[in-house]
Amino acid sequence: MIALIRYQAGLLLRSHRWVGPVAVYAAFAWFDGAAGQQPLGDGLRWSAAALLPLVAWLTRSMITAEPGEARACVAAAGGPHRAHLAALITALAGGAVLALGGAALQLGISRAPAGGVTGYAT
Repeated sequence: MIALIRYQAGLLLRSHRWVGPVAVYAAFAWFDGAAGQQPLGDGLRWSAAALLPLVAWLTRSMITAEPGEARACVAAAGGPHRAHLAALITALAGGAVLALGGAALQLGISRAPAGGVTGYAT
């Protein structure tokens, strides 16, 4: 299974189908951060809302990245279900990387809460 995931990841990186979702997410995060110093919770909410359609785009790109003949060879070697699962896991990993990058960016540019952290028992 690891070999199938590595194959799918290499296929995704070589096909440059990841550039579109990453560029749109980076542009959204840039303009969202440039709009002003918003609270951290609002920034993370907007970042997550933008992430959903972009991960769907990345998943669709990952599923259709292989030509039919190559997909048949991979399915014969590793099984059709495992090949499809490897493509979905690769898209999930790409979405996780986008999510972590967006969260780190929002942590860096968002305004901290004015009253500190609340809701915890002292």
